[in-house]
Amino acid sequence: MAKGVKRTIGIYINGKEVENDIKSITSAMLLLTNQQKKMTIGSDKYIKHAAKIRELREIIGAHNQSLKTTANSWDKLMERVS
Repeated sequence: MAKGVKRTIGIYINGKEVENDIKSITSAMLLLTNQQKKMTIGSDKYIKHAAKIRELREIIGAHNQSLKTTANSWDKLMERVS
């Protein structure tokens, strides 16, 4: 029997845990982006927000890459079946 590995990521924005789904991550990223627009460029807060936004974009990018890989694998499988 194959053993599965369950990995989880806890995402915290301003001390609050964000649900680990794309909708929640995107919402958190948009909130941070809107808050950042009101800050002084180059300030400590601005830089911290930029780092958090970058981290969330990387998570979304990894998710999108995973979807592309799955779609490509599915297409190759369907070609073999036909």
